[in-house]
Amino acid sequence: MRSPGPPAGIKILIALAILCLAGCELLEQDRTLRANAGRMDLSDWNWREQGTVSLSGEWLFYPDVLLSPAQVTAAGNADTYRNTLLKVPAAWDIAKANGLDVNPRGVGTYVLHLTLPADAPPLALGKIDSGTAHRFFVDQTLVHSAGEVGTTPATTVPGFNRSFAIIPDNSATQRTLVVQVANFDYRTGGLWEPITFGVRESVYAAAAASLAYAVFLASGIGVIGLYHIGLFSQRREDPSPLYFALLCLAISFRVLSIDDRFILQVLPFLNFSGMLRIEFISFLLAPPAFAGFMRSAMQVCYS
Repeated sequence: MRSPGPPAGIKILIALAILCLAGCELLEQDRTLRANAGRMDLSDWNWREQGTVSLSGEWLFYPDVLLSPAQVTAAGNADTYRNTLLKVPAAWDIAKANGLDVNPRGVGTYVLHLTLPADAPPLALGKIDSGTAHRFFVDQTLVHSAGEVGTTPATTVPGFNRSFAIIPDNSATQRTLVVQVANFDYRTGGLWEPITFGVRESVYAAAAASLAYAVFLASGIGVIGLYHIGLFSQRREDPSPLYFALLCLAISFRVLSIDDRFILQVLPFLNFSGMLRIEFISFLLAPPAFAGFMRSAMQVCYS
């Protein structure tokens, strides 16, 4: 007698894996276009045809101090403050492990000098994500913030804000980005994600597409999970649908809590610690749920 094929849940897992891979971002920009020694030349970048650019690479970093844009200008003329080159994106604990004098908890100031064409269109920044509070300046103007930046745990409030940052219209070809980051509430701080930069319409479109994909993926997997809860309620002697439902729900909440952090729009009352709990619980729940599903599914399939 021929053995039965794999359970439907396994087929669904394979389909979900293919869907996740299909949604991976393909970076079409020139990989050689990166920040170097705290500077990035975008004077030849074709904003309309090439779209957004990632501000990844070496940023100038001032550890253990929060510098205002005016202080950064003064520090650039004379090495008043201790500084180093730090890769973005990267967490502070990784930088420390690589031998840099950076504390995983504390404060620091990132600086990047941009060279733009004189006829640059209206620009914006997207996907600004830091650990765990920041203030983002363009020249002397505050354009984005998350949480409350302070120099002590008592004066710092962690927070997330994935909204856009509008670059003030200016014909100047030299622009300076200054990001003050503070972290006293998580194991490590820093600029965690690549910051996108480009024409406002392109930044908006990229963010909308990323959010739509995350919502589609999370809602689709969540519905599959709820469906399998219904299957388990009809036949409780087989626990595999329950394990599979838990796996789907864990993945769904994980996607909502990390990809664009859409869960903050669904549950705006969530604070930083509450969102982290959802992120980590969903991560820790997935492996045992997957193991339980595979064990019970194989027993049913081959018993």
